Amino acid sequence: MGGISERELASWEREDLIAPVRVERVRGRPEALYDREALRRVRVIRTLGEELEVNIPGIGVILHLLDQMGR
Repeated sequence: MGGISERELASWEREDLIAPVRVERVRGRPEALYDREALRRVRVIRTLGEELEVNIPGIGVILHLLDQMGR
């Protein structure tokens, strides 16, 4: 997904920054499927982390605020 490793995605899932739409088994292995909203969040997470050097807790706060503003 856009140059993001499975390890990073799994880490962001554990931190509740993103969530798959569903998980399917492919060759006996779970594979997460993401929607457009998750892809948008991945771009935001990458920008915050890589370009703005925001840490994971800070990214969580910013995403929460963005979610609140979107309501």
